[in-house]
Amino acid sequence: MAPLPLASRDPIIQAYLKPSTPNVSDALDRLGVHGAPHGIVPLWPGCPKIVGRAITMHLVRLPALKISHAAAVGNGSRCTR
Repeated sequence: MAPLPLASRDPIIQAYLKPSTPNVSDALDRLGVHGAPHGIVPLWPGCPKIVGRAITMHLVRLPALKISHAAAVGNGSRCTR
């Protein structure tokens, strides 16, 4: 399936539309780029190519909040840590 047209005119995004996903992955492997994903597959049958900028996020667990029974039933009490 041909890629859908993108609104972006970013030359990097446009360049990534040309090669196949496995070719991009193989090139990253050959360049020694660590952390490249393995087992890349379409999200659904017939899924068009998805290209764009990405950002790496680091998720952290927040401490649990202690909520009193009064706060849970909604009488205006505040949560405490």
